[in-house]
Amino acid sequence: MKPFVLFLAALTLFTAECKQGGKISQSTETRVTRFRMGVLKTMGDPKSALPLSLEKGEVVTLDRIESYKPAQGAAVEYAKIKIAGGQEGYVVASYLAKSGVVITGDAKLYQRPNITSGLARGNSNLTVGTVAFVENEEFSDGEWVEVSGGANSASYFRGWLKGGAGISKDTELVTAAVRFEQAAEIYKNPKASSKTKEEATATLKDLASSAPAPINQLARELASGDLPPDNPPVEPKRDEGIQPLEQPSTTPQSN
Repeated sequence: MKPFVLFLAALTLFTAECKQGGKISQSTETRVTRFRMGVLKTMGDPKSALPLSLEKGEVVTLDRIESYKPAQGAAVEYAKIKIAGGQEGYVVASYLAKSGVVITGDAKLYQRPNITSGLARGNSNLTVGTVAFVENEEFSDGEWVEVSGGANSASYFRGWLKGGAGISKDTELVTAAVRFEQAAEIYKNPKASSKTKEEATATLKDLASSAPAPINQLARELASGDLPPDNPPVEPKRDEGIQPLEQPSTTPQSN
């Protein structure tokens, strides 16, 4: 009798999952968010949004990918994720990337994982400090990573970078680069309110003093007018106990 009960329980669970999402692919890998986003408690239900937001570049644990078919429209793949602190929820799977990287030097973006393939469109957008997201990896001809990024069509890029050549996967650096990107956008916006401008300036000051290179230098260069100099001039101390010598009078004395 017990095996039959277990079979019914498994069948019920499988049926429920199929009704809710259909295709299920399980995983325990980590992913990073491509931009700031909300999290749903129930897949496909905007009204079930959790009272939190994930920041751009935030690392989450991927539990599984599920295909959700709404009443109208095409199916959408959702990722069930676990957030630091233990909370779980759903986000659209395409909103996540394998990992994040930061451009730290003279990196070149190629069309394919081979230097003979030529430079990809958007190569000029890869300036030092740029945040990019890893789409794929290739190891047949050394270490290559396919990345994408950019806030709009003008700054968009996608192509292959040769691993170790002017890029870093360091999580602390990626986090600092995202903070710099957000603060710089506000700092350079002439329409930003004084309060948000002050907050952005405070962030740049913090990055200038504590962020790893090259973000610390970028923050200092951008907000140089609002930051103290590296070596402020030191005024010479005057010893108040020593009085200057009295100068002799040049006026002739009368007899």
